[in-house]
Amino acid sequence: MGRTSHSVHELLATNERELYDLSQSGAALEKLTPAQRRLQLQRARSMRDRARALYRRQVGHTLQHTSTKRGYSGMANERTRQKAQLLSDVVRKLAGEEA
Repeated sequence: MGRTSHSVHELLATNERELYDLSQSGAALEKLTPAQRRLQLQRARSMRDRARALYRRQVGHTLQHTSTKRGYSGMANERTRQKAQLLSDVVRKLAGEEA
């Protein structure tokens, strides 16, 4: 099956997009105080964990109804998986790791 890639603006909500933009800007990250950085990291982890939990619930539901984790088309839940991966990258960048 072909793999589709969705843009950041299609995948993320406004508050998630703000964190994504912050994580992409090295200058903006350097301006944050340690307390601000911890707060943004906590927000990003919460968003990542919520997206991962949603993906797991969707996979279980898809499996129950189609007898396959990927759905009939093979692309079921792909947007949610991409969103969770994107938010994981945001967490790594805010934590100071290479993504």
